[in-house]
Amino acid sequence: MGRYSVETKKMVKNMIKITKILPFFLLGTLFLMSCDQKPKAIQYVRLGTGDLTGLYYPIGKAIGRIVDKKWEGHHMKLKVKSTDGSVYNINQVLAGNLDVAMAQADKQYHAFSGKREWEKTGARTELRSLFSLHTESITIVASLKSGIKKIQDFKGKKINLGNKGSGHFGNALDVITEHGLAENDFTNLYHRAFESPWLLHDEMIDAYLFTVGHPNTNIREAIQEKKQ
Repeated sequence: MGRYSVETKKMVKNMIKITKILPFFLLGTLFLMSCDQKPKAIQYVRLGTGDLTGLYYPIGKAIGRIVDKKWEGHHMKLKVKSTDGSVYNINQVLAGNLDVAMAQADKQYHAFSGKREWEKTGARTELRSLFSLHTESITIVASLKSGIKKIQDFKGKKINLGNKGSGHFGNALDVITEHGLAENDFTNLYHRAFESPWLLHDEMIDAYLFTVGHPNTNIREAIQEKKQ
């Protein structure tokens, strides 16, 4: 496991100046929407989470259980959806296909500022943050057989960078670029995070990168002995 930060100081300074730039989650929305004293009907809120083996999805389900348990008081229920991750979630919120969603802080910063994936569309300043839940680390998992001990050892190997709708895909590119590598230096794959552990066990990949909070099911599955 390892934590890696790109343009951290610059990003933090901007986040301090723009208090809206934080991971956007659900609680604030629940509070604001529950202020309606006499709702006319049950309101269904679409919550975008992430990969089934990450932390977003189980957290979303837990919030959903809390909300649904008290639905008679606030007349609201959640529809929790597993999604491709942060970039997908932000775009779906902007498109109106999700009401609220979870996303990495750096990805909301990029969207709000019109950088990276949103460079062509421009700054999406209509985004709003609700609150932050947990920190996430860029985690690199490699098989012993691969001999990978540092990022430069990726050369000539099979590396899963993650699906292109996820925040960890962008983080993976940041990491390899910062270490002087390019995607054509190795066989790069773009599988979703939940596939990575069994791909590693079956020697279909040598390593993968995943931005995630710890502990989580994905990493536990990866380091467990392969089931026969």
